[in-house]
Amino acid sequence: MFERYRAGEHTAVWSELVARGGSVRSDPLAADALAVAYETMRRVDQNIRTIVSRLVSIGFEFTTPGGAPRALAEVHVPPDVRDRQRLQRLEKSAGTLPLSLRAFYEVVSAVDLIGRHPTLAPPHGAVAPDPLVIASIEELLSEVGAWEDADVLMLAPDDLHKANTSGGDPYANAVHDSAADAVLLNERHGLFFVDYLRLCCRFGGFPGYESQEDVPAEIDVLRSDLVDF
Repeated sequence: MFERYRAGEHTAVWSELVARGGSVRSDPLAADALAVAYETMRRVDQNIRTIVSRLVSIGFEFTTPGGAPRALAEVHVPPDVRDRQRLQRLEKSAGTLPLSLRAFYEVVSAVDLIGRHPTLAPPHGAVAPDPLVIASIEELLSEVGAWEDADVLMLAPDDLHKANTSGGDPYANAVHDSAADAVLLNERHGLFFVDYLRLCCRFGGFPGYESQEDVPAEIDVLRSDLVDF
């Protein structure tokens, strides 16, 4: 499967892995499934680094939802030497993470593209651009036991909360799930996590512009020549 993935069969390979359920954690699939997951997230990481760099070049201001400035170092926080231990603690406390999400935290770690830009993300704009946000492992650890539904982890605010407007339930992933991937709950498309990341990259990190008639020109700049995964 890994060689097929590297040859370009990205969607087909992930569909097959998902269809195998929890058997992806055992031989003879385990090694291939892990290799695919890590290679996928390596490409996601590369895309995120590219998008962040391009956002800086167009004068994007990274902020909290309320508009307070954030340092560039807080936008994409790569994994550190303690993250593997944090992941072990998280799975012990909350339950097994889908393979895709675990690989994301081992390779990418955390990202938050919330911010302001005159055309891409204007204050009080008519479109909620839904910037890519995935909470850090530390944030997930802090929320264990804090939610009524113990079988999910809240990964990000919904599109309206990201725009500092009252909205719906946070985007979440199920735990106690040994499958290769799982649906990102409460996100409007009902996509699996890897498919959601693909959607984000197709819109330069701002999937809220999908189906919009007036898409800012900056979106084409942000998504140009990103790596397929």
